[in-house]
This record gives sequence, structure tokens and C-alpha cells, in this order.
Amino acid sequence: MKKSLISKTIAVAIAVITVFGAFTITASAATPTLGNVASSVTLYNNCNNNDNLTRSYVIPVKNYNRNASYYVKSSNKSIATVTGSVNSKTGVTITITAKAVGKALVTVSIKQNNKTVSTKTINVTVKTASIATPKGLSASSITKNSLNLKWQIDNTNYLTTYRLQMSTDGNNWKTLSDVRYSSVNIKGLDSGKRYYFRIQAISNLADGGTVKTTSPVLRVITKS
Repeated sequence: MKKSLISKTIAVAIAVITVFGAFTITASAATPTLGNVASSVTLYNNCNNNDNLTRSYVIPVKNYNRNASYYVKSSNKSIATVTGSVNSKTGVTITITAKAVGKALVTVSIKQNNKTVSTKTINVTVKTASIATPKGLSASSITKNSLNLKWQIDNTNYLTTYRLQMSTDGNNWKTLSDVRYSSVNIKGLDSGKRYYFRIQAISNLADGGTVKTTSPVLRVITKS
């Protein structure tokens, strides 16, 4: 009697193991999440192909899922446009391009199972760039035939060169050189003569190269 009970108990145990052994547990896919990105950016709509006209960002994606959908959009395409691509290793790459002065909101989002699971936004401000008039033009080390000129530089990356001009009467100007720095040595001058100098700032802006001239003009008399 005891032997029969034990046998039945073992048989039930084996049956339970067999049934539970047939179960398969499938883990649900982890939710993809966008990493950090700048919350705001200022661009300039009249710059030529540089980082002030467009701005690109690579946003890392945690738990990348190729079955999820990735979206980018601009709230106002007339102000700023946005394009994007996704890569399983690097994440979402977006490029924002300035179009006109104003503000727009760029949104990057991930959808999984028709539900938005992660979102990042960037506030975009678009302005029109301009360059500053060169300031602080001064002369030093004045001799009979030479002198040094220096001025303050404009630290914007859309300013390309400074144009150095000289005149002997303050009206008729001759361009001596275009330089990318803020000081220059002038040689070949006549002794005891009056000279006028000015610096023009030349940009690479889309309006054809804005030029702003120093004011007032620097007057120098060489030593006799």
C-alpha cells in the first residue's frame, strides 16, 4: 500500500516537471531612450556653409531597437529645417539649418508599438549675422620709413580678412594687403610725410561680403 502511494507521488511529480518544463518565458524588448542633447541653439541665416548656418548633433540611443520608429520634425520649416538618420551604434544624427529670422522647435522622438517612448526638443533661434567695425587702430614704432599698425579683432568665425588701406590725402585710398591677423608692419614710407590708414573688415556672409570701415581714420606722420 505504501509502495503504491509512493509510486503515484513520483508519477505526479514527474508529470508536474514535464508540464512546467514545456513553458517558454520571452522577455519584452527594452525601451529605447534618447540621450542628452543641447536644449537650445542660435544660428544665422546669412552665413555661408559654416557652423553658424547649420548645426549637427549626434544623440545616443540607449537600448536601441531596430523595430522602433525614429522621428525628427521642425515646428516651423520656414525658420529652420531638420533632417535626421539613425544608426545602431552611434544613435540619431540630426542637422538643423537656418532659413529665416525667428524661432522654431525641433523635436526628436522614438515610437515603439505606436507609442512615443522618448522625446528630446531643441529651441532654435535664427538671427542675421553681422560683423563688427574694427576698433582701436593705432600706430607704434614710427620711423622715417616704417611703422607698425595694430587693431582689435572680431572673434566671429564668419569674418574672413582685414583689408589694410593707405592714403596720402585722406580721400584716395590704396589697398596694401588683406590679412587674417590684427597687426602689420608698413615699410617703404617717405620721411616726414603724412599718411592716413584705415582697416576694412570683410566677411564671408551670404550678402556678398559685408565691409565695414574703421572710423575715425588714423593719421600718422613719419619721422624726419
